[in-house]
Amino acid sequence: MVKPWPPGAALSTVETTLQPRPEQVAAGRRFVRDVVTAWDQAGLADTASLLASEILTNAVRHARRPIALRLRLMPDEIITEVTDDYARPPRRLLPALEDEEGRGLTLVEALAHSWGTLPAGAGKIVWFTLMTATAPQPRWRNVSSGTD
Repeated sequence: MVKPWPPGAALSTVETTLQPRPEQVAAGRRFVRDVVTAWDQAGLADTASLLASEILTNAVRHARRPIALRLRLMPDEIITEVTDDYARPPRRLLPALEDEEGRGLTLVEALAHSWGTLPAGAGKIVWFTLMTATAPQPRWRNVSSGTD
C-alpha cells in the first residue's frame, strides 16, 4: 500500500538519526515514546514504540549507513517512518513456535492501522500508522535530533 503524505499536511514532524547498531533500537524506542507522549497520545506510546522497535531491529540488521526515524503527527493519525539504505523490502515470516525471531511484521500488521514500504534512493522507507483517539497537540514542531 502506498501512503500519500500531502506536503504541509503534518501538524508536526520530528526526526532523529540512529546508527545501525543493536543498542540504537532502544534509543529509537525511547524517542518514539517521548514524542508520542509529548503529542498527548500517551495511550499509543506502548504500541508505537513496540512497532518502531520491530522495524528498527530489521533496519539495524541490514543497514550500513545511518537510519532515519521520523514521526509525523497528522490530524487523525501518527505516521512512523524508518528509512535505511537496504533496498530489499521486509517480508513476513512464519516462525515455528520455538523461534525467537520472525514475528515483527506480524505484530506490525496486527497492531498498525496501515503499513507499507516505499523506495527511497538506494534504500527504502518502512512506515506504519496509528489512529489517534483525541485531537493531537503538536508540542514538538519539525525537530531534528541526532543520536549516536
